[in-house]
Amino acid sequence: MRKILIELGYKYTQAPDAHKQLIEITGIDCARLQFLRKLKTLRDSVDTRPRIYLDETWVNQNHSRKRIWLDKDGQGGLNTKTGKGDRLIVCHAGCAKYCFIPEAKWVFRAVKSQNEYYPSEMNAEGFRDWFTKLLQSLEEPSVIIMDNAPYHSQQINRTPTSANKKSEIQECLRQHGIEISDSELKPELLQKTSKCYCMKQFQTFRKRTEKIV
Repeated sequence: MRKILIELGYKYTQAPDAHKQLIEITGIDCARLQFLRKLKTLRDSVDTRPRIYLDETWVNQNHSRKRIWLDKDGQGGLNTKTGKGDRLIVCHAGCAKYCFIPEAKWVFRAVKSQNEYYPSEMNAEGFRDWFTKLLQSLEEPSVIIMDNAPYHSQQINRTPTSANKKSEIQECLRQHGIEISDSELKPELLQKTSKCYCMKQFQTFRKRTEKIV
């Protein structure tokens, strides 16, 4: 059977990964089209403001190439260490006019959890502090272009859960004008929070930027 399969052009190899097939969500497709239209309009206009691009990435401490040149005896090449090593998170911003923005580089070592490396400092609070410093370092009004990473927005009004104290739930309901009584128990108060759909609000740094730069 093996000889027959080889003669037919088959080869024994690793099965393809079904997760490698790209499936695009309609909302993402529409958001990308809107972004490209806005960017084209900006480039075609007479707007002379610098366009600042910012992004985040990571690199392992023992990062090395997977393929290298070796002589016929298999000698030479790189002496790579075992394991990936610590992970570094890198944030920066730049544009065509200034190249990389001075003092905008932010590099920190990710904290290793039990199962994987996780950039614990890369959250909304950390990004906000870095983003504020970036705005202060800009010499002129600019257009800042960033993606929709989760830490680029921050939920400022969280809906109470069972983890909250009863007094916290009561205070939140009163702030939103929902009538409650002191005799109501915690499950009853939590049931009322579902009626206040406006509690879940997000603070997006992209929207606030227009008032700053």
